[in-house]
Amino acid sequence: MTSIVRAFIVLTLSGLCAPWTSARASPPPAAFLFLIQQRCDVPTALPGDPACRTMRPVEPGEDPLYRLSNGVEGEGRIDMVNLPIERHGKWRVVSPDAHVNVTDKTTGIKGGVSVEGVGARFISVLGSWSPVAVSHFTNAACDAMPDNSDRFLDSWVLGPAQDNTATAGHGETRSGNLTRYEGETDGPGCPARLRKAAYSWIRQDYTYRSGRRFPSLVSVHYSAASPLGGPGEAEQRERLYLAWGLGLARWEKWSREDWRNPKTGETALDQARRVFVSGRCNTPIGDRDQGDGVTYSAVSSDGTYAETIRTAPDSPAHRWVLTQCQDYTSLRAGPTRDLQQMSAGASPEFWR
Repeated sequence: MTSIVRAFIVLTLSGLCAPWTSARASPPPAAFLFLIQQRCDVPTALPGDPACRTMRPVEPGEDPLYRLSNGVEGEGRIDMVNLPIERHGKWRVVSPDAHVNVTDKTTGIKGGVSVEGVGARFISVLGSWSPVAVSHFTNAACDAMPDNSDRFLDSWVLGPAQDNTATAGHGETRSGNLTRYEGETDGPGCPARLRKAAYSWIRQDYTYRSGRRFPSLVSVHYSAASPLGGPGEAEQRERLYLAWGLGLARWEKWSREDWRNPKTGETALDQARRVFVSGRCNTPIGDRDQGDGVTYSAVSSDGTYAETIRTAPDSPAHRWVLTQCQDYTSLRAGPTRDLQQMSAGASPEFWR
């Protein structure tokens, strides 16, 4: 990322936060602004439009008057919003997504809700809800605070909470996924065991499938970690894109080329070819060597989106392919009451 882009991020973090929080007893941290939607100073403009020169973050309870969408019509269309919610002095962002033309027999709507927040060290995903279950991503301090929602922070890492000038980072966490199924209101506050997972993140400008370009924080969460650090023998990873002005704007799942879906038997390459042909996502952002021994090739786009990753200097190189992707930067103007109502499905545990 250029120094101009770094300066832009620092200025917007400091400049936009002040008027929004001056009247509040517990203002959100500056990094929070990477998670939420913002509105343009020109009412008819949307983030990413040439006419949108300055923006302000959406207030809690305010309708952003536009929704993010994957740009697909018919049964495959998915809409979402990224809304700030403050409860008990704790700030979270709720990101409901609705499968617009598909309904669930029980709830009348098909989709889910994820919750993000800012901890002492990181921006992170706290958990997610669907009509089937609630998943909580708990951290290693869970046993010391089994009833406090801070046990969900700094587990699924998206980026730094404090350093707004850094352009890349990596590490690993010890966390656990605590799942409660529909109808279960009580249960353990902490999972029985924790697992190590490697993560990395980069910050740079990126042009999305819609053609809109935003300063972006792009994070990678691997399914495992080596005892020596890094992804090790992980075979799965997810990448989340936070676009400045939109919040969570794109999701990718990558699989090692030799992985096979244990339920369907479908190979990673079969899935990757289908994603490529669908055209739902453009060429992904490239990963960046960070001096931790993990090296990456450039992303190729010949029938699949693929990248070769070597997780350590003495490890074999593996080809990884993009097996699932949703890009939500096709913006649709208008009220978002349906998605705001969905946000009520987020578990109150995330604010305790």
